[in-house]
Amino acid sequence: MAKIAKWIEDQKPVLDENLTSQELKRIYTDLTGHPVKGKKHEVIEQLLEFLSFDDSPKAFQAWFRSLPAYLQASLEKAAFRDYITVREIPQLQEVELFESHGPYVTRNTINPSLAMELFSPCTDAFIGLKRGFREIFMHWLPKPAEFPLQPAQDQSPDDVWSNEPALGETLPLLLKALDTFLLEQDDLEKVCRKGLNKSQIKSLRALCAQKPFPRGQKIGMDPINVLARFLPYFDWDTPARPEQIHDRIKQLVNNFFASCLPEQPYPRRFYKHSGMYEYDVVTSHMSRISGRQVYSNQVWFFPPSRHYFHTILMTIAETQQWQNMEEALLSLEMQNLTTSPLPESVWETLRYRAEAISIEKHHLSTSRYYAGYIYPQEIFSRVLLDKPCMKSYCYLMATLGVLEITEKEPDLPVQRQSKHLPVSPCDAINAIRVTDFGRWCLGLTQERPATRKIVFEALADKDLLLVTLKGTSLERRIFLDDIGEKLGEDRYRITPGSFIGKCTSTTDIRERITRFYDLIDPEPAPHWEAFFDDLLSRSHAFSSYTEGILFSLPDDPELRRLLSSDQKLSSLAFRAEQGRLAVPKQQVQKFLKLLRDAGYLPPF
Repeated sequence: MAKIAKWIEDQKPVLDENLTSQELKRIYTDLTGHPVKGKKHEVIEQLLEFLSFDDSPKAFQAWFRSLPAYLQASLEKAAFRDYITVREIPQLQEVELFESHGPYVTRNTINPSLAMELFSPCTDAFIGLKRGFREIFMHWLPKPAEFPLQPAQDQSPDDVWSNEPALGETLPLLLKALDTFLLEQDDLEKVCRKGLNKSQIKSLRALCAQKPFPRGQKIGMDPINVLARFLPYFDWDTPARPEQIHDRIKQLVNNFFASCLPEQPYPRRFYKHSGMYEYDVVTSHMSRISGRQVYSNQVWFFPPSRHYFHTILMTIAETQQWQNMEEALLSLEMQNLTTSPLPESVWETLRYRAEAISIEKHHLSTSRYYAGYIYPQEIFSRVLLDKPCMKSYCYLMATLGVLEITEKEPDLPVQRQSKHLPVSPCDAINAIRVTDFGRWCLGLTQERPATRKIVFEALADKDLLLVTLKGTSLERRIFLDDIGEKLGEDRYRITPGSFIGKCTSTTDIRERITRFYDLIDPEPAPHWEAFFDDLLSRSHAFSSYTEGILFSLPDDPELRRLLSSDQKLSSLAFRAEQGRLAVPKQQVQKFLKLLRDAGYLPPF
């Protein structure tokens, strides 16, 4: 009976699923120097018994020091990374690592004489331990300094972006605007997958004054877009939606980190299910392979990426220290934690367009290996999926006021159409810190953060069409900027033109009048009522119209005589200024036919 240590037992099914019997036998021979016989499960047991070393660190060290220097150095690095670069192991430069192949073979295989069957190559630049062995050697080898999460240095206040102050008015206004906007969308799927266009973002920003991300906006990341694409997946209505902004955002955060739907959810804009958020939104920098549809039953409702992001937040929230995200992601990789947003079966439906990409300072030409596309396999899964996903969560939580962030100029490792680009729009993220509001949302404190009180005074003039606004009411200031002409710091002049502004219907004007009553004065002076009545009556002045086409008449006496004498032609056309004819749109084709019958060639 094999003596296998308890801590290594979990690797049995991993080795059985991922390695063939022949691979396992070669690995056993490489590690022990002796051949092995038996069925697959017997080989696995003998291999794990050997790697248990009777739970003796001394026995492991004695064996480890007997290995060639290149193998020791490779194991010390590879035990804590998915893949290591060949060039960072000096000892590997002294041996012929890869077997030679013909000029038309691009698949790399490791030289069998090196006894490195434990490793798999990834292109000609990287190698990594086969599945199941990282956990084993992590147990025996000393942990690097980067293994645990390490707090970052305090960030300069000038570099910090925080939406926590926006909880007073900006975020409530943004959520209110998005509630209306999303309900009006005929194609919600397009909003979720493609996001908002610049015009839509600009219109929504005018309603709430939400500030953009300083660097993120330059590569396509905006808090309005982030929230618009988030709400359809996680805004699960309850019978009574929380009225307070703090409670609503806490509910959204709890929904994001929920491992399952509540027993009786009340979805208002529920789109598919929350697991599709990662496929539709987080990985939207990837291309979809046509013909490979992904359904909600193929994805995780609560993916590992969210689980470990929650773990990071809970860890750094205790001390509220800054955390560098690149270092946090490196720590997760070193701990061999799966942070993928999607199951491997879904990876096959995605690809990334690039002519070349640089990873660990190694330049890879995708035209050579992948015909202009990269598939999120092997080393590319963390680069293309895991890291962009975790960084996108940072922007999401920053938008909700849970985190404050700093940004940096993003790296540009991707080459596409002769341009150097970041991997995703989230690459500008640098460091994060949990806010006081974030600690409350995460359940680490019971004390609700105080909301800045809105102190204001709005006065509609008793004689003139003037409004004076004093105080800090952002909603009223935005409304007055929209309907009036600013005369000074606190005074606005209201004119018929400024009030109707961008209105396109009588309904729009009525809504503005209603908002005036709600925000400025519920009982304004009589001249305001007369002003509103006049606006409503004017809104109908041009409600009836007929579309038409203007024709310029040539200097042709015969044509003019025909138009005036022919009863059919004269009934279809009307004289206009500068010797032109106006023809109603619905009569144009009939008018042109009569001209053709008279021998005149129509203009179209």
